[in-house]
Amino acid sequence: MEEEANREAAQKKAELDYEIAKQEHAMKIVDAVNAAAMAIVQAFAAGGNPILGAIFAGLTTVATAVQIAAIKSNAPKRPTFSTGGIVPGTSFSGDNVIAGLNSREGVLTLDDYLNIPSNRIFIQFLAAA
Repeated sequence: MEEEANREAAQKKAELDYEIAKQEHAMKIVDAVNAAAMAIVQAFAAGGNPILGAIFAGLTTVATAVQIAAIKSNAPKRPTFSTGGIVPGTSFSGDNVIAGLNSREGVLTLDDYLNIPSNRIFIQFLAAA
């Protein structure tokens, strides 16, 4: 019973963490747009005349578009392991990552993974490199 409650709490925490990451990501975009508006106005004023100001403002707009595209390309994603992988992060206890599994798939702890002889050899090989 307690284990089930802990699992549900961990799932809710993982969902909230993901939602917070999405909101923080959206705020980064809003911040970039706000900063861009100020930068464009300043660039226009810094030109000294309308033609040069328009050129500076245009260059600032392009730089802003690149910045926003970079932010959008780094949107938070739920971890997926359809082809395998290691769960990222620094939490080594509890159930903090929601996992979607199919039939005949399993989850190994790091200790279980290291106890597979072929994996130990591979890790020793990587450590030696």
